[in-house]
Amino acid sequence: MRFITNMNSINFTARLVSSPTIQQRNFISWKPYGVSIVELDSAHSDDIRALEEVSDNWCKNGGKYADDIFLSAIPELKSSCITGIKDHFYALTTQKKNFEKIDPYDILGLMLFQEKNDNTNEIALLEVNPSTSKSKNNIVRKYKEVGKALVEFVKSKFSHRDIDVLSDHKAIDFYKKVGFQQKSRNIDILCWRALK
Repeated sequence: MRFITNMNSINFTARLVSSPTIQQRNFISWKPYGVSIVELDSAHSDDIRALEEVSDNWCKNGGKYADDIFLSAIPELKSSCITGIKDHFYALTTQKKNFEKIDPYDILGLMLFQEKNDNTNEIALLEVNPSTSKSKNNIVRKYKEVGKALVEFVKSKFSHRDIDVLSDHKAIDFYKKVGFQQKSRNIDILCWRALK
């Protein structure tokens, strides 16, 4: 492990926030598969260690954002000058119980969602396990709709506020499929409009 935290405070650990359904491969077709979305507690060392392990594993396999999500969760590295933003660290996992001890190998997707004091919230970072991501090198993946389940969860939970995302260029079509629209001339900045 690259970073060991020393946290002695008693805190809640990851907590279940949703139980969506994604699709699991069934030979040549797909079948519904129940998963859990948990909110990780950045003040709890077990949750930080799980994020760190996910980051290490995914980065070795082509992941781009898991490391940034992990580093954003470390309390000692958070900037004290940023006010008006509440970070939420969500993980989509195949784990169904014992959320006080998240198994990093069961995590299929991660999201850093920022709840802001201004008019819009933001999907700051989103990544799906590289072994589950849709790509030309991964045509026989075991699960699909992981990123969609995370995005649909925050759209539902924070339905009263617009949600912005600065999208990776390769993910623009994904965000458009889940209801985001181009916000400005910069094609990478997209917005989902709140239900009003």
